[in-house]
Amino acid sequence: MMRRLSLLVLATLLLVACSGSKELTLGNMERSKVVIDVDTPVEVNRNDAMKYYRSTMEQDIDNRFRARAMKRLADLELETGLDKEVKTVTPLSAGDIKEYQVSIDIYKELLQSYPDFVGNDQVLYQLAQAYERLGMVDESMAALARLAKEYPSSPLYAEVQFRRGELFFVDGEYEASARAFQSVVELGETSLFYELALHKHGWNMLKLDQFDEALVSFFSLLDLKLVPLELDGDPFAALPVGQTDQELIDDTLYAVALVFSYVNSVDRIEAQIAKRGRKNYDHVIYQTLADFYLRQKRYQDAVNIYTTYSVRYLKEPQAAFFKLKLFDIFTLAEKPDAVLSAKKHFIQVYGPSSSLWINYNDKVRAQLMPKVRLALTDITQYYHAVAQREKRESDYNLAENWYRAYLRDLPNDKDEVKIHYLLADMLYEGKRYAEASKEYERVAYEFPASTNSQEAGYAAILAYRELLKTVGPDTQKEWSDKQTANLLQYAERYPDDSRMATIMTTLAQEAYGAKEFDKAQMLAQRVIAMGENAAPELLEAAWTVNAHGYYEQKEYRNAEHSYQQAVTLARNKGSVKPMAFEWLAASIYKQAKEKQAVGNMTAAVDDYLRISAVAPAADIRIQAEYEAASVLIEMKAWDAAITTLEHFRKSYPGHALQQELPFKLALVYMESGKGVQAAEEYEKIARADHSVDVKREAAWQSAELYEKARQLDRSANAYEFYLLQFAEPYSQQIEARYRLSQLYLALGQTARSNFITTQLMNVELDRSGHTDRSRYLVAQAALDMAEGKLSAFQSVKLVEPLAKNLLIKKERMEDALSAYNQAATHRVSDVVTASTYRIGEIYYQFSKNLMESERPKELGRDELEEYNIMLEEQAFPFEEKAIAILESNTQRVSSGVYDTWVKKSYGKLKELLPIRYSKSEKGASIVEALQ
Repeated sequence: MMRRLSLLVLATLLLVACSGSKELTLGNMERSKVVIDVDTPVEVNRNDAMKYYRSTMEQDIDNRFRARAMKRLADLELETGLDKEVKTVTPLSAGDIKEYQVSIDIYKELLQSYPDFVGNDQVLYQLAQAYERLGMVDESMAALARLAKEYPSSPLYAEVQFRRGELFFVDGEYEASARAFQSVVELGETSLFYELALHKHGWNMLKLDQFDEALVSFFSLLDLKLVPLELDGDPFAALPVGQTDQELIDDTLYAVALVFSYVNSVDRIEAQIAKRGRKNYDHVIYQTLADFYLRQKRYQDAVNIYTTYSVRYLKEPQAAFFKLKLFDIFTLAEKPDAVLSAKKHFIQVYGPSSSLWINYNDKVRAQLMPKVRLALTDITQYYHAVAQREKRESDYNLAENWYRAYLRDLPNDKDEVKIHYLLADMLYEGKRYAEASKEYERVAYEFPASTNSQEAGYAAILAYRELLKTVGPDTQKEWSDKQTANLLQYAERYPDDSRMATIMTTLAQEAYGAKEFDKAQMLAQRVIAMGENAAPELLEAAWTVNAHGYYEQKEYRNAEHSYQQAVTLARNKGSVKPMAFEWLAASIYKQAKEKQAVGNMTAAVDDYLRISAVAPAADIRIQAEYEAASVLIEMKAWDAAITTLEHFRKSYPGHALQQELPFKLALVYMESGKGVQAAEEYEKIARADHSVDVKREAAWQSAELYEKARQLDRSANAYEFYLLQFAEPYSQQIEARYRLSQLYLALGQTARSNFITTQLMNVELDRSGHTDRSRYLVAQAALDMAEGKLSAFQSVKLVEPLAKNLLIKKERMEDALSAYNQAATHRVSDVVTASTYRIGEIYYQFSKNLMESERPKELGRDELEEYNIMLEEQAFPFEEKAIAILESNTQRVSSGVYDTWVKKSYGKLKELLPIRYSKSEKGASIVEALQ
């Protein structure tokens, strides 16, 4: 039964393949038609005809005529059976269709009785069909085999061999099937079965694994069907053939793909092409094989097929379409990177800017252009997204390159304006503001109005703003002018834009920042001119820029007015920025400075001081008040300066200028005769955070001013502070100690004075840093100490108890002598002469005190006389020593030393040795005159 169904399928194929033929075929039989001789009329009523031919058979007539009647009767019986089978919904059994058997019996009798009948090839053909209708396939095949063997020249030969090939193929007898089809092929193209035989022969060779032979048949068929065609540049377009040919070609191509898939080698395709020569449909072979792989999800194999063709036949238009196919394959394989790479390669190699594009005809270009557009869209979107995500300069550069490739390859594209806009956005995001502004301007002003036009114009303004933040000073003005021109162009094109006030204000601020003050004021004044049409905050900003412009041009009075307008607007909306007061105050401050510079001091002071009333929150008001004090000092308006400075001290206790305040106050206090207050300021300076030199000088001034004002205790404290804080210069330390010793002496603190004097006496005279003054003070301190010793010596009276007092007197004399000798070691001339004189005087006084000492009361006259002689003997050496010391002092005259103490030495010697030294008075006068 299966064989019968297969034969029915075959018959249907033959029917389609041979539909245009009038030749007797099995296909025609499938339509219930039987071939009848046309030279003898046939009655319209089949039954009558059959009766006629049956009666003719039974008559004893000419053999040729009887044979023809037998064939006609058998044909009519077969046709009747076919008609019954066609009209029956369900298939009939062989027993139900007696006509088939009748026809078989007649055909067999005819062949046996008339072996030389000229129509026996047709008889065998009809017999084979009758056997087939009854399911007697073997008998049918035998009839066909006999026909092929005995009648190779029969018009039915090709169809019979074809039918035998089909039946062998169904039974799996591929070699027999191949031979049958080959016999049809050998008949040549004139046979209606030639093409189908090629196709079937190829399949048999494929089944027998004889791939090269299979390809010869398949390619021969494709040469017939495809070579004459003018195939479209797009290999994926439908072939320009009818439905029947389409099915045959599709199956053949599938078979070719199957062959090449078995060998799995692209080189095998190339070998076949080389063997038979290039054909116009070679790309179809590649495409079919690639599709075959795709159905099996062998993506890489499909990629290799398309890529190989694209490389080997680069200049063929199909190469571009195959490259496009890779997009879909990589997408199916979930390889997005490969998709992107393929799209880029496609644009670079096959796109409108490639060297290949010029070789394509207009039709191919029209077919490729939508693909180019789609690929460029995907690539630009990808790189723009990457740039937005990664923020790398290299990614922005790539995105720009592809946007420009889009515009280059797709001129006048429907999305050209949109691409320019996206390119501008990308350039802006990449901080390439100059190029961004250019692209925005193109969208806004060069192209017809679109949904992006106005926003592009506004974006260009923003791009210029950002650009001006980055350009150098050499090109700042150039770009600023371009920005202004752009703004004015925008204002002219879109006058109703509610953002104009904002834009104008922004650019005014930017122009001011670029020090283009005229431009800044021009833009600001345009905003001011808008009045209520501009938001209050924008008017405030515009007034501020206008004021800044005046300020920079040193028109401070106008600046004050504009700042005041800005402050008023800010107050109206309930929020004044601190800087607004600063700017307002600064404009007044500058007016004061100008007046001060031309000598209008009183007006300058007024401006300085009015800042606090106009802008009480401004920080500069503090500086202004300080400046006012400075001007008052310059005017020598001491009382006003003191009032201003004292107010400053009280009002701004934490201000940095407080550190400078004591200097100015000290000056004005001194100039106004307030020494104690001046000393107090210097004391503050000395204790504040200043340089060492400044603090040292201030501490000294403080001590001196207290001393001058007879504030001795405060002066002493000031000198004590100085000694504690400032070890250098050393000479000044000595001066401070000396003065301190004198102050304590004046305050009656003798012990403290002596302590400090003792410190002075113990200083290192050879230490670096000493001056003549410091050396003198050290020596003078030693002399002062000695003077105290002298007073102690002089205070002791030689009275009873004489021995005790004499011992005390002698001890104090030695202390005094030692002190004067110590003072003399400092080698200060007048201290040396004073010490020498005092030593001589001590010896003389001791001698004199001995002679004038109280006499013991119990001595008699003689004893007293002897006692006096003894005292004289004791006192005389001291007097002699006094004379010698005083004479050593007078000898200094020869060295050019003649001071008070030398002169006193002369006077003392004149008293002791009147005869000798009275003569020297004239000489002394001469020396004194010389001195």
